[in-house]
Amino acid sequence: MSMKREKILKYDFYNIKNQRLEEIIKRLSMKNDLRLLKKNNYKEVYAISNKYIIKKSNINEIKAEKFFLDIYNEKIYEKILWYEENSEFIVYNYIENTSLKMKKANFKKILFEIWNIINLYKKINIDGFGEIFNRVDSWSEFLKREVELKRKDIPFEKEKYLKVKKAINVIKLFKFEKKLIHGDLGIYNILFKDERIVGVIDPRVIIGDALYDFIFFYLSHINIIKNIEIEDIINMLKNQEKEKIINLMYLLLYDRIAIETKNHREYVLEEYYKLWEKLEIIEKR
Repeated sequence: MSMKREKILKYDFYNIKNQRLEEIIKRLSMKNDLRLLKKNNYKEVYAISNKYIIKKSNINEIKAEKFFLDIYNEKIYEKILWYEENSEFIVYNYIENTSLKMKKANFKKILFEIWNIINLYKKINIDGFGEIFNRVDSWSEFLKREVELKRKDIPFEKEKYLKVKKAINVIKLFKFEKKLIHGDLGIYNILFKDERIVGVIDPRVIIGDALYDFIFFYLSHINIIKNIEIEDIINMLKNQEKEKIINLMYLLLYDRIAIETKNHREYVLEEYYKLWEKLEIIEKR
């Protein structure tokens, strides 16, 4: 079925304007055809009758997702059903999924699936690094910017901040293939059905090192780090330098500590601090 013919509850999203789309969201909400999936200060995501996804966000984020999904058209990613230039909306197909039972999940198997997805990332020939529409000159410059943003949430962690700054200097010594990566590949952006990965959603869209996404995923939930040891990750990544893995892990662990501090989740923070200590021991071996 072509994009122009795709109908959503008798509305042709291909031909409507933003104002009409907002009206439709209100109408569907009153009819209970609409289910709110996510809402924060900059994003709203709705499901329509478990068939379609409507996302509202800032124009650059929507453009970035469009850019990403135009390049990655594999089944595991959402398919764009409606998009209009400079729109705050985008419409996708709904990917049927079920909740992952975190306490029983086979995270080793899931990590291999994630690595297989990452191995399909494509090289990209675009100047700059980082967010696709907010690029900087180098990968290390992007990483420094990320650290400075997170530092605001944990200003008391001075030793960890200094450690991460050194880690960036180590990371920039290692060459990598410049690729278009997801950039927010946490388990919260992975859809499962019967413990199989069936969808990857909400890309941040970054130009950089694919290893970033794998370490990001590993650190995205305490159940993963409690079931998979750092040594297991190093062994999985035999084609990557141990020193690079460890230093990228410091950087993204600092990021995770900042997020969980901001969210005031003490029991989660405790697990990440334990992992930091383990990482220090492994580094000294």
